Amino acid sequence: MLVEDNGKTREFIKQMLHKNIGDIEEIIECDDGKEAMQLYEMNKPDWVLMDINIKTIDGLTATKDILSKHADAKIIMVTMYDEEEYRRLAEEMGACDYVLKDDLAKIPEIIKLGGEKDET
Repeated sequence: MLVEDNGKTREFIKQMLHKNIGDIEEIIECDDGKEAMQLYEMNKPDWVLMDINIKTIDGLTATKDILSKHADAKIIMVTMYDEEEYRRLAEEMGACDYVLKDDLAKIPEIIKLGGEKDET
């Protein structure tokens, strides 16, 4: 599932995922946190790529809500905020990783590793 309020960014991420991961059955899309929480309940996607600054409910709050109900959810924060406070909050909310929009190429690697940090 891709939660991003910028249509061009959302399209770029989708193309990058299809190119670098390949066998993707479906990418569910939305642009706000409240809808993301509802769509997660309905679809239980393998992964969620969650922007922080989105409509209705921010991505950190949506992440916390999803993970409070589904501890096994795999959520990657995808944001332009390169600030330690946001990184700390994302970790506290339970996100499995934090990727800057300037470095989107990391996402396929994270997904291929299954959300485990590459310590090498």
